[in-house]
Amino acid sequence: MSQRRLALIFCVSILIVLLTALILLFLFWRSQTGIVYKEPAESCKDSPVRCDGVADCSQRSDELGCGKGRGAARGRGTPLPARVPTRPLLPPAVRFGSDQSVLHVYSSTESQWLPVCSSAWDDSFSRKTCQQLGFQNASQTEYIPLHVPGKSLSVTEARDTIQQSLNSSQCPTGKYVSLRCTSCGQRISGRIVGGKETSASKWPWQVSVQYGPVHVCGGTIIDAQWVLTAAHCFFM
Repeated sequence: MSQRRLALIFCVSILIVLLTALILLFLFWRSQTGIVYKEPAESCKDSPVRCDGVADCSQRSDELGCGKGRGAARGRGTPLPARVPTRPLLPPAVRFGSDQSVLHVYSSTESQWLPVCSSAWDDSFSRKTCQQLGFQNASQTEYIPLHVPGKSLSVTEARDTIQQSLNSSQCPTGKYVSLRCTSCGQRISGRIVGGKETSASKWPWQVSVQYGPVHVCGGTIIDAQWVLTAAHCFFM
């Protein structure tokens, strides 16, 4: 019985070694041949139409998620009575670079992300870009000098979306749009927001908690012997 068990263990060990060797050989072959999976590029016709049964985009992104709606029920190639233009779902249109928040917009004609030149750009385009991303407004717009070989995007005319307002061209100013859509995380000037000067005796219950001659925190008199202040004002 023990010999049969040893033989079984030996066979299983041999199989494991062979499988490991095959996997290592496959990985080595793939690294030498340079085969790398590449996400297929998405391209769409001008003014693609959502859920009309006709694939206007190469990856059919305009028909994804339509289910058994009107377009699917009619079948491919049968147009609807009214075609409602929509923006293609893929790829995303706007993004910000990790370096200095430089604005990049995807150009369908160039099939790549391009920075936006400061030429003819103003605050209205900043607001449009941020609102298109779901923010209420743009909090900061700067123009950053960069060396960008090749083409960029420049404003041609104000249209419905920021993508439609831009065309590829050279950047005559050499400066590119840096945009922030939220003030979250930015340092504000001053510690008091919306305050104004007052006389020393106007708020008699307000005190200054000091360490030696240095003001540390504010406090409020709540009793003849007690002042209420914040816990972080004291080092335990």
